[in-house]
Amino acid sequence: MDSDGQVYLGAWTNWSKGHVMGATLTMTREDGNLVIAFTAFFIPFVVSRLWKSFAMLFHQCYSTSDSRDAIHHQRQVLLRSSPSPESSLMPFARMIWTWQGTAKRPWLRVFPVALLSFLCIGIATVAGGYSSKISTAGEVLLRGDTCEITTTIGSGNITQQSVSRSFDANHMNDIANYAQQCYSNQSSGLLECSKFIANTISTAVADHHAACPFRSDVCRNDSTNLRLDSGHISSDVLGLNAPKDERMSLRVVPTGAKQVNYTFAVPDVETQYAKPGPGLLLDNKFLISAMKFHVFQGSLLRQVSAFMPHPEIIRRDGDVTLIFLSGNGLVFVPQAVDEWYRATIHNGYVHLVYGTDGLEQYHPEEAASPLGCVEQYQWCRDPSRGQCGDLTGRMDALYSAGPWFNLTSEDLDPARPVATTRMGSLLIWAYFNIFQSDTSLDTLIHTLGPSSLSSNTVARQGSVGKLEANQWQIDVTRWWSILLAGFQASFVSTARGRTNSSFRPDDTIRPANEYEWDICRNQKIRSAQYSSFTIFGLVFTYSMGALIVIVSFIISPLLCFLQERGRYNKYAYLEWEGHTAIQLHRVAQDQCGYGRWSRCDEEIPITRPDDMLAPFDISDPEHPMLASAPEDATAEEKSSHHDQTPQESSLEPSDEEGSSRHTFSAVRRATADGHFQGPRSDHFPSADGDLEANSVRPSTGP
Repeated sequence: MDSDGQVYLGAWTNWSKGHVMGATLTMTREDGNLVIAFTAFFIPFVVSRLWKSFAMLFHQCYSTSDSRDAIHHQRQVLLRSSPSPESSLMPFARMIWTWQGTAKRPWLRVFPVALLSFLCIGIATVAGGYSSKISTAGEVLLRGDTCEITTTIGSGNITQQSVSRSFDANHMNDIANYAQQCYSNQSSGLLECSKFIANTISTAVADHHAACPFRSDVCRNDSTNLRLDSGHISSDVLGLNAPKDERMSLRVVPTGAKQVNYTFAVPDVETQYAKPGPGLLLDNKFLISAMKFHVFQGSLLRQVSAFMPHPEIIRRDGDVTLIFLSGNGLVFVPQAVDEWYRATIHNGYVHLVYGTDGLEQYHPEEAASPLGCVEQYQWCRDPSRGQCGDLTGRMDALYSAGPWFNLTSEDLDPARPVATTRMGSLLIWAYFNIFQSDTSLDTLIHTLGPSSLSSNTVARQGSVGKLEANQWQIDVTRWWSILLAGFQASFVSTARGRTNSSFRPDDTIRPANEYEWDICRNQKIRSAQYSSFTIFGLVFTYSMGALIVIVSFIISPLLCFLQERGRYNKYAYLEWEGHTAIQLHRVAQDQCGYGRWSRCDEEIPITRPDDMLAPFDISDPEHPMLASAPEDATAEEKSSHHDQTPQESSLEPSDEEGSSRHTFSAVRRATADGHFQGPRSDHFPSADGDLEANSVRPSTGP
């Protein structure tokens, strides 16, 4: 089921998800990886801009020109300077921890903004996780350019039939392997089960104690028969992409029974098929064959039936298949009590090692044991509204469903009917997919032979190991799984077509109108070689993200515009601008008396070209500060400080330059003593003021 080069690239609608949510974009895996990588980068960037918007909102709400304590100002600075929520969460947490016991209820004042940063981190995490939802699990659409159904019915060319049957055999083996892997409870898990839209088709009913599907005297037992029911298999489950009102469903109900009224005549039964010599291990295998007959409108359909059945096994409401199983010289160790195998006749001993006691071996009671199976089908337009044909044989099922699809008997009579409506074309094309591609029980058995049996796994070197008491039901269940997998594969195979050049045009059934071509072009599969994204998810993610980013970048210019016209709190805006790192740097230098600053109310303040700014004073390594300029120094003298390195100006002050160092130290000492002396002292509380009350006591404000 390799689909290289046959997948539609571009925009399409996945109708199983609706008109809006189903809008899908399919691209190559390489391009899809770029989209995923860019989305993974874009979402954290959007969340960081969302955080900046929220941080500005909180900053403006808390802003006040009244005196506030250190917690208030530290909170304001963190709100302004943190570029992302994760960069602010730990500082806010440390603020709560550090001020605990010193200030009154610091957690109550810092917790809201800490919670805001945590929520933004959560939004980023959730958004990053849900961004994977924009990918649709590899669902893609086949182009259907080579759509065709291959058939050998009516072909007289032996070479053509040989090539077609070889292809069909490989196809059936692929289906059997898929069924063994994906439908079995004993799957090895080595193969991929995600090629079809639905990994498996569930069985609605599995009755292992069903009544005999024929006359009660025909079945060996009237209460241990097997009835399976697929339920209504929607065309959407089979991968046909269509709106809900343009779908249909197929129901398949096979009922199997062990019979007694048929025998299989073979030559030299005693020596060839039933009883090999004692201890002789032949490399024989099971022989299995099937014959099928169809009924239509109560009569046997002779032209497509393989044999003339006895009246007691004819069903007017279903097609009947007889399967014959032959031991073909196999011996059973131990005996098989299953009603179909019935290997209960003692046939000597088999010695596994020379000189040891042998194991008892058995051979079947019948040279060819028959098993009967009734197959019924039902096509529905909308089963929830009762728009269904009869549950019957395949031909009657088609004709009885026709009226629900705007088809009459006359429309369906030609060997190749063609409808004039979309729904009529859907029924006809689905019917050909299922039956012209030979997805049927008799074809399965003819193609796979003994390998179709679960019991074949314990047959080796002419002997058969232990079988279950209901082995025939296990075998039929395996056939059933293969048939369900075949239903899934038939539509995909048809849409892909067969590119073998040895097929002639008359070996295929191609779409006869635009409706049938549209069905082929709307076949979905899963493929890891391509990437599909929901267009709604892409548009929503990038449009909302772009909106958040744009808003976050225009808020500040908008507030600037409003405050210049007196329509916004000027203090709040200027505090927001003043709490940037570069503005705080300007304020610190300006307070120390360095620089002749201009554009102080803009984002980037500047000095005159010849101005030199203060270095750090690290004379006290535990309390580094900016070096302060002497109060009586001129601008030229302040600028001359650039001739000294920070270490020279702070660790080895000269007599001429000591005044600024003494002033800096005096500030530090005055702070410790509760007094303040130094440059620009009019900006700070005087020695007579309550320094502690203004600098440590918590505010009652926000």
